Amino acid sequence: INEYYEGLIEAGGKSEYLWDLTLIGFILVSISEMPAMVQNWATQYEFLKGFYQNFNPGTKEDDMIRSVSEWSQFILNQYDTLDLSILEKCPKNKFVPRGQDIYKGVAPEVMSIVKAIKSTTNLETIPITEQRGSVKQAADITKGWYPEATCHIIEKHILPHQLNIRVYLPKIDSWNVPVLLWFSDWCIPNLDSQSHICRFIAHNCNISVINVDQRMSPENKFPDGVNDAFDTLKWVYENADELGINKEKIMVGGDTFGANTAASLSMKSRDEQGPAILLQALITPVLSNNRTSETRELYSDMFFIKEQTINEYFDHYLGDTTEITNPMVSPLLGDHSNLPDTVLFSAEFDVFRSDSEEFCEKLKQNNINVTYRSYDGYTNGYFGNLYYKIGQKSINEFCNIVKEKLEN
Repeated sequence: INEYYEGLIEAGGKSEYLWDLTLIGFILVSISEMPAMVQNWATQYEFLKGFYQNFNPGTKEDDMIRSVSEWSQFILNQYDTLDLSILEKCPKNKFVPRGQDIYKGVAPEVMSIVKAIKSTTNLETIPITEQRGSVKQAADITKGWYPEATCHIIEKHILPHQLNIRVYLPKIDSWNVPVLLWFSDWCIPNLDSQSHICRFIAHNCNISVINVDQRMSPENKFPDGVNDAFDTLKWVYENADELGINKEKIMVGGDTFGANTAASLSMKSRDEQGPAILLQALITPVLSNNRTSETRELYSDMFFIKEQTINEYFDHYLGDTTEITNPMVSPLLGDHSNLPDTVLFSAEFDVFRSDSEEFCEKLKQNNINVTYRSYDGYTNGYFGNLYYKIGQKSINEFCNIVKEKLEN
């Protein structure tokens, strides 16, 4: 049933009656001896429409839409041997009740990207390490998607591993300003792709933002990335005067896998008596590899972050798969006491939203101050992205929250 439904979607099936045609096709293929013909989904889709219309000569497609529910029910009634309980066993991300659109409620601009991606090369066929060369090009292409902001930028290299960091200061003579350490990815270096986000936050919050380019996986396995983040945190604390920052107001943050690094760093610094962290800012964070969470099952193959990609990232990141339960890999599973105030932004169709909501609840149970936002109609990648209607609003709201936290 899942294969049939997805195939008809690929063939351009209309959502109003697609589930009914799926049932018709499934019944005909699995119970009768009729050949499946599913090698070509467009042919199969046309066949199913024709099959209905042969029994209803002259039926227009609009009439078919209105009556096909009755028709599929008629077929169901003819086959008492069909065990309808199998429908309850369909994975939630595939099972869509009759007449319901799987993409209902998704913002139009998200859908336009989904359709564009489907018409181009499938990224899942390109190894993550081979995608690295396109990051700078992609950053240039999407430059207009992000708000412009002016600030002073300094490039640094930190021992012992010659880590690249990029320091964004609101002004060239900034002094004693709070600082946000920003992390981005496990596998793809992306100082350039995060530049516009860092600029905007630095300028609008009047803080320093330090974008950290820790060692990448799969060449460097866990815990190298978290250790690099911790080394950077200590270096920033020890060199606060040189950097013009206030070492008593250090924040950490990141987007998706980078948010995982930030959350892990908060726990590591607490456990190893490192510098105090004032705030952790997590944007659509990856907090575990829980494949059975509700939103992971619902949305992991609908948008941009596919199930295969998530698992590939974890495979690259971990040298030992048993480390998946380590709180430095899965902060959702850790001790949530004595952690910094938390700002967490999610989205209705974020595949990691279930984990984010559970994480926030665990923080609240430990008396941690949590500010949570979730944007209806959107998925990962909206933050500060002007292509999305919510892009500017989300980063503005983020900056206002950060400023309010700093004032208090």
